[in-house]
Amino acid sequence: MVAAAMTTDGPLRDPTRLGRVAIGTVVAWTVCRAAQLFIFLRAAGPLARAGATPPGAVLQHLDEIDRAVFFPILDPLSIFAVLVGACWLYLTSRNAHCLRPDAVVSPPMTILWFVVPAANLFKPFQAVAQIWRISVSPSAPQDVPTPSPMRWWWASWLLCNALLCVEGNLARVAVRPEQQLLAHWFDVCVFPAEAATALTFCWLIHRLSALQRAMAHGATTG
Repeated sequence: MVAAAMTTDGPLRDPTRLGRVAIGTVVAWTVCRAAQLFIFLRAAGPLARAGATPPGAVLQHLDEIDRAVFFPILDPLSIFAVLVGACWLYLTSRNAHCLRPDAVVSPPMTILWFVVPAANLFKPFQAVAQIWRISVSPSAPQDVPTPSPMRWWWASWLLCNALLCVEGNLARVAVRPEQQLLAHWFDVCVFPAEAATALTFCWLIHRLSALQRAMAHGATTG
């Protein structure tokens, strides 16, 4: 049963359990992506440099592995991570509104801003920063600074999405096997941004869940 502490706008709900599921899903996705790229580096790196295997044969081999192993795992993990992450954000935003009914960004908009063109460059960060400030100090959220890991999370998120757009364009215009192989190499370059986004988001989930858990159980947080 979820512990709850009453506020002026309803009960606070402990987001820890949902947060753990979200962290586990994000970590599992990151590990699978790392394994996918490791296999690519093992297959394409030495073979491409030595010239012993044509790029077309390397690509065919990698595509067979992706279809048989990684796509059936990565695609469901990606969808589940988005759904669980959205549910966690909604819950923490709802808790923030329970603590401060005058909070600007509503729980539904906390999620929807991620898919609104142009606004999704800054509005989601404002929404999450609002949740953080209220969770740290409901009485004076305007005095709470934004932690550096949260800024790194948003910067890596924006960088990751920009790189994925470039990668998508490279994949669309790639006709020859050499061009397709180049798109795969660019995919390797995207992974550090993906890993940084995953790591900082897990930190955010852990810390924010702990703050709201303490309040939901009526504890005093520093």
